Amino acid sequence: MENKEERSEFLMSLRKRSSKLCLILSLITLISLAIPTVTLANSSPTITRLAGIDRYETASQIARSGWSQSDYAILAFGGDYPDALSAAPLAKKFNAPILLTDTGSLPSTTKQTLLDLQVKKVVIIGGTAVISQAVESELQTMGLETTRVYGNDRYATAVQVAQQVNSKPSTLFVVTGEDYPDALSVASIASMKQIPIILVPYDVMPDTVKSYLSTLNVSKTYVVGDSDIISDQVAQQFPNTVRILGADKYARNILINQTFVTDFNSDSICLATGEGFADALAGTAYCAKLSEPITLINNDSPANTRSYYQQRVANASHVYVFGGTGIIPDSVITDLNPSNATNGDSLTKAFKTLRLSNLTKVGATTATFKYQVLDGTGKDITSSVPATQLSAVASVKSSVTLDPSKGIGTITYNSSSDIDKPVIITLVDLTTGIVISLDSSSGSDSSSYTFPVTDPASQVPTPSQTSDQKVSKITITSTKLAIISSDGTDKIGYATYIVNDQYGADITESPLANDIQFKTNVGTITAQHGLIKLEFYPNINPESLTEVTITGVYLNSGVTTNSALDIVPMFGEITN
Repeated sequence: MENKEERSEFLMSLRKRSSKLCLILSLITLISLAIPTVTLANSSPTITRLAGIDRYETASQIARSGWSQSDYAILAFGGDYPDALSAAPLAKKFNAPILLTDTGSLPSTTKQTLLDLQVKKVVIIGGTAVISQAVESELQTMGLETTRVYGNDRYATAVQVAQQVNSKPSTLFVVTGEDYPDALSVASIASMKQIPIILVPYDVMPDTVKSYLSTLNVSKTYVVGDSDIISDQVAQQFPNTVRILGADKYARNILINQTFVTDFNSDSICLATGEGFADALAGTAYCAKLSEPITLINNDSPANTRSYYQQRVANASHVYVFGGTGIIPDSVITDLNPSNATNGDSLTKAFKTLRLSNLTKVGATTATFKYQVLDGTGKDITSSVPATQLSAVASVKSSVTLDPSKGIGTITYNSSSDIDKPVIITLVDLTTGIVISLDSSSGSDSSSYTFPVTDPASQVPTPSQTSDQKVSKITITSTKLAIISSDGTDKIGYATYIVNDQYGADITESPLANDIQFKTNVGTITAQHGLIKLEFYPNINPESLTEVTITGVYLNSGVTTNSALDIVPMFGEITN
């Protein structure tokens, strides 16, 4: 399988090259990439490939880059993914790299890496049908202590690994065992938090998993994928489930990374192909060591993946690419950059209207709602706006996920008793600051908010207007202050405002608006892009308040505004 897959990947990288000279240069490039920390660009951030001529050498180069010495190494089968998918949290537990092997023999690059890193103990993932006794014997001949973790199948192996990671976990990740991307997407955060990764088939709960669950007291289970990937029949057998949705593996990857954004560092970006498992598998151990997420890409990465990359790259000093140019061409990395954004990308930033509607109960603990994103012309561009650009929370204890491909939000209530209570859904655009709420008790089935910034093409001020333009009016447009968790503990209040000049034009984004100061007696306020963000004083419990008064003043002329906003506690987190 290895030779066939690698040959296919290699040939794909050569199809666009028509001459013998180009072929030779390509081979030279692949060989040169075996050297770690090769800088591909002089600009910030530094882009570094960790790659070799095949997956085994790539895993070795990742290990050498992340570890100068390691007492432990995790050894996984390089030919197929099932047993290896749950290995990353165990690698983190032992501060160990993940190396790859064939079934019948230990690749020379893997052997040399074990020697160079002065490894003493090797944990083998999988039974002898996957990694033979001959490989284990070879390791022992090298003077290494070996331990084998395995079960009768991939599901039992994942349970065995889970028990080694954490004997009494309070949280689980549940992913399909029939494909690899979702397991790889959760691997970094699962490793950092020492949360086991449990594999399940689509519609049958394995007995080994049932037995494992019976020994645990789990307070939260993250189920990755919708009911087309893991059926409700299976998901409902896990306690306190929260589904992480997404139209495809790339959307789910970004949603996972965004869900746990406060747990990750922001100095580095780690990229791997989503079209093969091997490089990403070895890379997950490296990501966990850096406390960074792994981002899956392909030769034409979706808009939400590019948007996520662009948000992170602004603060990152390093980009690590797992795999050679035959797997991830340099042009793919270049195309992720903001300067190479397509018209479609800029369109997603030009929208001005959000709509919420059709809150509908669909299960004992689940409800859905529709949301729409419209551009300045009224065109529906919901599917083009990545879920990472929007954040949704609810006024009852629950989790809220968004699926841009369908324009559907899903509320998973913590308690079935809450589903019949009135609920307020708040949707925030993290780019423009648009905030919109839908109150189920208001009697209205829909809500719409249009961002006050006028399309520049339709409102061009005359020279006389721009020469004497000044702040004439400040309006706090919200009637309620949404109280949302910023990091699981601190509570932040959100509201919206607009600024108009003497001609009635919206100048919220004008530099003039920078001289407006908002104040309140319960905390400190920062305001930009029409969004008020209130950080409460440490001695203030915002949920004990009924309302908050906010005043705004334009420092250069004394134009003021004053609003008393009702407090609405929301359950969930908004990050930006």
